[in-house]
Amino acid sequence: MKKQLSLALAAVAVIGASGLARATTVNLSAWTYGDSWGHVVDVVGRNNPAASDHGAAGGFMGSVTFNGNGGPFSGTIDPFMTYCVELTQDFYLPSGNMKNYKVVGGSAYAEWNNANGSGLSSMQVANRLGQLMSYADGRIANADQSTALQLAIWNVIYNNVDSVTDAASIFYDRNVVSDPTNFYDRYANELLAGSLGWNQQYTMYVLTSPTTQDFLLTDGLNHARGDSAGAGIRDVPEPASLALVALALGAAAATRRRRA
Repeated sequence: MKKQLSLALAAVAVIGASGLARATTVNLSAWTYGDSWGHVVDVVGRNNPAASDHGAAGGFMGSVTFNGNGGPFSGTIDPFMTYCVELTQDFYLPSGNMKNYKVVGGSAYAEWNNANGSGLSSMQVANRLGQLMSYADGRIANADQSTALQLAIWNVIYNNVDSVTDAASIFYDRNVVSDPTNFYDRYANELLAGSLGWNQQYTMYVLTSPTTQDFLLTDGLNHARGDSAGAGIRDVPEPASLALVALALGAAAATRRRRA
């Protein structure tokens, strides 16, 4: 039985980008919400070829190991969940050990600084994603919804319209074979609309590599399917003491995220 993704905001001190830990290894091994190979999306970027892709989308789970001191992240998080934040780099599932990652604060992540045609600054993108991921708390329970959340994430990054079907949108999904009822777009729009003006948000970070897909990281506590001692993963919200465990949110991509 699939259980809802539930996130609790961690009580983490605000730190500067210079104090962030460096992540040495990311290893993604499975879809978080079951087999999502059939959840294929055609992502189309109007007037923006970089915001185009074709592939399966859904939540990924694995582990991440951090190196060094500083920041809210250290040691190993296992299980770990994350969402993709690029459409222009590759990654395989299962990924094996992807090395040479580092943690960057969302407001300092250069890829979000007006580079994708959204017209938003990195800080604006990070704040909007923080709203979206907080609102998604408890609203992701299956592969369809996880695919829709990935679309919503990409919409925030590549677009400046809070709807993937708005006439002015440069980003939308149009795969009627995989999604004949247009659920992915409709639920992505529900998440975007519901999170607009949402009065809570998570602090966004990015696991970034110069050669491999970049992944979303947040300061919230992950509650997902299953149970793993000491990993911050439980079926129900835990006491506040466990809110100091770092988490990540989980993701999308096909066997390989193709370069645009």
